[in-house]
Amino acid sequence: LFDNVGKGQFHCDGCGICRVGGREKFDHCYTCGMCMPKNSSHKCIEQSSYNNCPVCFESIHSSRSETYIPPCGHLIHMPCYKGMLKSGLYSCPTCGKALQDMRGAWRSLDREVVETPMPPEYADLYREVLCKDCGKTSNAMFHVVGMKCAVDGCGSYNTSVEGPFLRKSDSDFVPLTDNELEHLYTVALPGNPDVDMEGGDDTSTEQIPEPFNDDDDDDAYEDIDEEDFEDIGEDEDDEEEEEESSEDDDIDRGEEDDEDKDGSNHEDNTEQKENSDNEVKSPQQ
Repeated sequence: LFDNVGKGQFHCDGCGICRVGGREKFDHCYTCGMCMPKNSSHKCIEQSSYNNCPVCFESIHSSRSETYIPPCGHLIHMPCYKGMLKSGLYSCPTCGKALQDMRGAWRSLDREVVETPMPPEYADLYREVLCKDCGKTSNAMFHVVGMKCAVDGCGSYNTSVEGPFLRKSDSDFVPLTDNELEHLYTVALPGNPDVDMEGGDDTSTEQIPEPFNDDDDDDAYEDIDEEDFEDIGEDEDDEEEEEESSEDDDIDRGEEDDEDKDGSNHEDNTEQKENSDNEVKSPQQ
């Protein structure tokens, strides 16, 4: 610990371990159970430092990696936090709230919504959404780019759909009927390169195969002559005859081999018997 005093090593009695960075820059938060930077506000969560990182599931309290403190108070390792940003993930893995100030990103989405017009069938359509930043529900205008929280003072796009399609009628919102939804789902949305937005026709050159029909099989055999079937039958008969003849030849060869073996065995037995008779007669002579 004392090999390089430039690290600013100090022992924190509240943490029970040694920290680096300089004692004068940190204050121990007894609610969170960890040293927090001075002059920076954070949301206190009871003993939050003893929870594991929600990204890598490694310890935060005893980790040597720097800890990022998001506005929601759920601590994350700094390397894990930077990795999430590189992957396009900006919401807390624990609660879903934004990990940083996203007002600049929301303004960019506002411009993209204006530059991406929706089909007339989707005009004045709304969806009930839940904002993960303010925690409130509202009826947001439907758009493929994103649905903006309609709560005054929020304006976040960090929302999730909670209800069906709605159409504004006077001061009330009325759900779409089944027929209206059926027609709505046939309308192409912006961003589909294979669909002509003006006419709604498919401009793709890919041909969709026709459905299978049993009658097509009968028509397919009309161009085949009966002679072709006869030739096919004759070929099959010739193949069967060749196979049968080859099997008969194999059986004949097997029988000949057995006869040769029986004949040789009979000759050997005859010779052995004659030799034994001679041996028996020789003492008498």
